[in-house]
Amino acid sequence: MPESKDFVLPNEQKEIEHGSQQGSQSTGINVNVREPMSGKEILAGTAIVIIGALMFFFISRWFTESMIKKRKSPSVASQAGWSLFFFLTFTTALLVFGFLGGLWTTWLYIIPMGLFVGISLIFFIISAVSK
Repeated sequence: MPESKDFVLPNEQKEIEHGSQQGSQSTGINVNVREPMSGKEILAGTAIVIIGALMFFFISRWFTESMIKKRKSPSVASQAGWSLFFFLTFTTALLVFGFLGGLWTTWLYIIPMGLFVGISLIFFIISAVSK
């Protein structure tokens, strides 16, 4: 009797459906939340981060000078100023592209940027309290 390719035994059909459901399960990591950012969004976000970085540069220089006036070592004050600059810049980039690009649920964006923010904050605190 010739076998039909469309005919599948009921038990085999359940196994096929069960196997396909297992293969399509989500890992919980959402890689593509929405459409990619447009060129205008990227340009606007980059401009905001650059303007913020320029402001944060002057804030970090002011912070360095104020630490030197408080009798801190110039190298420690400079390290604290630069770590403040990086902390503020990374935080701005995280917030701007998180809001502008809708990237809050994309773990591939949040985890690295969160690590950069956290590490720069730790460096800032350590260098600000050292002598």
